Amino acid sequence: MLVGCGSLPRLAELYIIGDENGDEGVVSLADGLRRGRLPSLRGLGLINAQIGPQGATALAPALTKRALPSLEGLSLGVNPLGDAGLAAL
Repeated sequence: MLVGCGSLPRLAELYIIGDENGDEGVVSLADGLRRGRLPSLRGLGLINAQIGPQGATALAPALTKRALPSLEGLSLGVNPLGDAGLAAL
């Protein structure tokens, strides 16, 4: 995955809409984010990406100032996060 290999350090916005990879895909994305691979990312949108509690729990530790120092906006609309996913976030 491009995020995991660190080939996009100046990427400012990433929007994934209607992805069918769900929790598995966001777990992989979160791993790259936690490692600080997108330090310039200002906007992240994972919309209708089938993210459930497992994916939200994996994403939560990546949403830190250290991992994403430039993040200003996050959109997780139309995802079945559930109570556990919301609590993790």
